Amino acid sequence: MSLAASLGRESLIQLGVSISDIALIYSHGRRVGNWLTAKRNDEDLFESLRETPDVILERRGIVDPIRLCSRYPDTKFIYHGQAVSSSDQGAKIKQPELGSLSWLMVILVSALDICLPSQALVQMLIDVFLHILSNEEAESSLRLTLDVNVESWRSVGRVRNVAADIRAVFHRVWKDKTGIDAIPQLNALEEEDMTRFLTCLLEDKVNGFACYSPATFAVARAIERCGIIISTRGRRDFETQFLVSYVEDSTPLDISKSENHYPAGGINSRAQMVSFPAGQPESMVHATQASRKTINRMIGLWKLGSKAAEKMQLIAAADLPYSPGREFYYELSDGESDRVTASFDAYDTLLAARSFPRSSQSVLEAVESLTRGQDSQRKEWLDMHVGLEYLLHAQSELPSRKTEEMSLWLSYQALVFGFYYKLLEPLVTMEFLSGGQEAAYLSGLWGYGCATFLAMCTQFGQELSRNGRVSRTHVLYTLATGTMYTGRNKVFHPMNSRINMLGVLGPISVISLPLLRTSDQPQELARFAVLDLPVVQLVPDDEGELYASNGIGISFYPYHGQPQTIQPSGSFKKWSVYSSMGKAFRGGGLGVVMVARCEERLADWFNPAAAETMFLSSAYYQPLHEDEKDFVDDTCVNGFEILDRDWQQGSVYRPTEANVDDATVGVVHSAGCLALRYAAAGFYGGAGEELAIVTDDVGIARGRVEGLNAGIIIA
Repeated sequence: MSLAASLGRESLIQLGVSISDIALIYSHGRRVGNWLTAKRNDEDLFESLRETPDVILERRGIVDPIRLCSRYPDTKFIYHGQAVSSSDQGAKIKQPELGSLSWLMVILVSALDICLPSQALVQMLIDVFLHILSNEEAESSLRLTLDVNVESWRSVGRVRNVAADIRAVFHRVWKDKTGIDAIPQLNALEEEDMTRFLTCLLEDKVNGFACYSPATFAVARAIERCGIIISTRGRRDFETQFLVSYVEDSTPLDISKSENHYPAGGINSRAQMVSFPAGQPESMVHATQASRKTINRMIGLWKLGSKAAEKMQLIAAADLPYSPGREFYYELSDGESDRVTASFDAYDTLLAARSFPRSSQSVLEAVESLTRGQDSQRKEWLDMHVGLEYLLHAQSELPSRKTEEMSLWLSYQALVFGFYYKLLEPLVTMEFLSGGQEAAYLSGLWGYGCATFLAMCTQFGQELSRNGRVSRTHVLYTLATGTMYTGRNKVFHPMNSRINMLGVLGPISVISLPLLRTSDQPQELARFAVLDLPVVQLVPDDEGELYASNGIGISFYPYHGQPQTIQPSGSFKKWSVYSSMGKAFRGGGLGVVMVARCEERLADWFNPAAAETMFLSSAYYQPLHEDEKDFVDDTCVNGFEILDRDWQQGSVYRPTEANVDDATVGVVHSAGCLALRYAAAGFYGGAGEELAIVTDDVGIARGRVEGLNAGIIIA
């Protein structure tokens, strides 16, 4: 099957996707799975099984592919920082024609993603398929290939808005049945209930199913509302219709609400994904398996943690010279308003130092509220069970089997989580979520007695306390692989983790904001975007991670000539900068690069980390004359110019010290053009040039490069 036939290449080109990006997406989809390769990957699956889809989907008449294709005709994704929709642009997208089973799996995976992590979801489908196939030899094929199909089905659900519809219905049903917003990962009993439901749905042996889990019923109602022809309304529309009902008085959720209940297999002690409404991470408290008294206490302590974090701020900074072997970092600023003004119990002081980056007055008051009424023996027990060494090695057991001790431990956990969600909140924007923040659900990691995220918070706080800084990669681990928003479970290792991570892509993605929208404001470059649509030009590695690609694409040649008197000005042409994959360009690596264009001409590519370092370092000069309405900067520079036509030729001047009579200061005319300012910082910064980035005072910037004998002024 040709690329054009399988993808509808001309349709994607109508939406502005380049041919090279289409090739990248297709290649990635064949290897990992995505919406462009779903049909082809499904064909490969059943070829490896030597079966047809009808063998899995025995029940006839529950899926109408033509109706579903009409119900979800649009394609939505992020491309070059913009949300692209085929309906908005009037493009007629040629979608791969999915069969009945494929459509059912798209809808089911979109629903199961809400209550199961990917690995557990794949295992559940393997179990269901093997039961129906009754063929032990099929297991190896499923284990080798099904994860690619699941990722393809998930991707189709995201780009065609199925996932958004599913989430809305699931949440309404869940809240109606449980009274809470957050949706915890299925426990062992609920997984059994869901597995039985999926098996009965696919098989054609019975025409009804009784759900004992509200999550199972929420899935059933959601897939019905999205076009699967079953009934959850208590009556059938025709005699053989599959009818799903809910048993109100006996659910696994009710059984496990007791703090003294521990399901078989230690379900309470393992890390669990929890889906929560965007902007409301505190709602995860209500999904905790604890008594009402403990939950109320946890809510109060979450608020105290948030209040303490409001008085601190993470400020991004970078050191010069730029090197691919290091990255920018964040420092903690807490001003003078929250200094310790009272004395506190020794145990409280020790606890505050365990997980928090600074023992401020607000932090100590919050810890004091936590331990109020506890004797020294219990405080000592808590201190032993929140230390980093314990947390990193306590992934498979509960801290305690005693209700009183677990209540204290859970309350400490809520205090710490409230602090870090609030501390990191200013670094994150939700503006790229489809349907807006109000309709989105994100994923955290919070099981009863789960130490995973608490360990990562503690590690984060100790790194800040010990070194006075945390790297951008460490922050991304905490936001994404550290489970704040994506539910992934991967621990940051300071000595072993790769640096210059730019993002994590998945059902929920967290990526560096400049990959979607460039800026010439330093702190804006240090922020992250949370999004739920695919970013089609970015292809992550096998773990879903994006890293910066080292190197630079443009050519430089030394300027030999006499200095000229230059009045810095702006660019006269339209510039654009967007992210792409390095392997699409000559000399590019496997990671992410930024691509600069002047009008329609390609200037070339550069490492985004180089540009960010320049803006976050001493090379950037903060505005000095913002309050002076009549200020006009008429400073001139003796040097040489870098003009738009130089960039369009793909080679630009750089200073040389080979001849003292030559001009050694270059000027990039970029006033008012943030794309060019960002690109020039990336090109010249990546080449190791001394830079001075002007805001409103050329004279100060000129002094910097002249004092260094050579350099570039980005004016």
